[in-house]
Amino acid sequence: MGATFTLSEEIDVVVKKLIEQEEDFKILSVAKIVTRFRTGTWYTRGKLIYAKTKILSMYERFEMDAEILILVNKRMWEHLTDQQKEALIFHELCHVEASVDKNGAPRNSPNDGRPVFRLCSHDLEEFKLVVEKYGLWRPDAQEFMDSAKKGEQLTMEFTPQNQKKEHTSNVIHLRAK
Repeated sequence: MGATFTLSEEIDVVVKKLIEQEEDFKILSVAKIVTRFRTGTWYTRGKLIYAKTKILSMYERFEMDAEILILVNKRMWEHLTDQQKEALIFHELCHVEASVDKNGAPRNSPNDGRPVFRLCSHDLEEFKLVVEKYGLWRPDAQEFMDSAKKGEQLTMEFTPQNQKKEHTSNVIHLRAK
């Protein structure tokens, strides 16, 4: 069966709450964000996808009257606690930042006058095998670990069908592009 998409007021509530609460997300208060649940199998390179954030093209902005789309794997969402759901949406919102001009001011589209956003990549790009062999050899990896020690560790016991439980740690694995 192919993917299907449905509206999600539950995700909208979490998005709104985080934008209102988090100083780092204040710039998103002017954004029109569309959220959808995605059902159906959702893997990329053999890894289960929890959610994805997309900055909409000019045509998509026109059609959807929004700048940002957040898709959430409904099957995964149903197994998350409220705190894990918030962590997932927080992660997705971290992928978005305002596009700025040469003076650092937020840019607006010349076509529709609405704000322009861009995707941010993850703060850490590393392979588990490198860390196992060489440890946290890069400064950004060590900074990431220091940040991890400051946060509360959320756990999740969920093994999707057709996927062997390979990880022994209870860490939520979030992916987005």
